[in-house]
Amino acid sequence: MEPMTILGNLGLGVATNAVYDFLKSRLLSFNPPTAEQLATELQNVIDLTGVKASAATVINALASHGIITIRQSQLHGPQGVIIGAVNGQAFFGDNSVSSTDKTAIHANGIGTGIKIQGTGAVKQNADGSISFHTGPDGSIGLFVGR
Repeated sequence: MEPMTILGNLGLGVATNAVYDFLKSRLLSFNPPTAEQLATELQNVIDLTGVKASAATVINALASHGIITIRQSQLHGPQGVIIGAVNGQAFFGDNSVSSTDKTAIHANGIGTGIKIQGTGAVKQNADGSISFHTGPDGSIGLFVGR
C-alpha cells in the first residue's frame, strides 16, 4: 500500500497533529516501516488529557522514541518540570499549566502550546528560570491558537 493512501485512509480521525506528523514523517521517509513496525512504533504514543500531576521534586515528561501529548492538564514539580523528546515528539498545550514553586507556563487556548521534535526540551529550573534546549536534529515551536 502506498504511504499517502495509508494517510488518506486515516481521514480526520487522527487523534492529534503530533500523531499525524509522526505517521507522515515515517511513511514518507527514505526507508518507510512495514505495517508491523509502524504498529510497534505507535504503541509508544502517550496522550495525557485532563491530568493533574505533581511530584515531590521534579516532573520529567520525555518522549524517548515516541510521542507524548499533554493537553488540558496541570503539572507541578516544586523544583522543576522538564517536557521534551529524546528522538521523539512532545506537545504541551491546549489549556495546560506547568508550574514550579517559582514559575509557571500557561498555554491558554486550544492550539496554544509548545511542540518539540527530535531532541529537545523546555526546562523550568529550580532557580525560576525557563530554558529551551535542542540537539542537532531538534526543534521547538511555539504556537498561539484561539
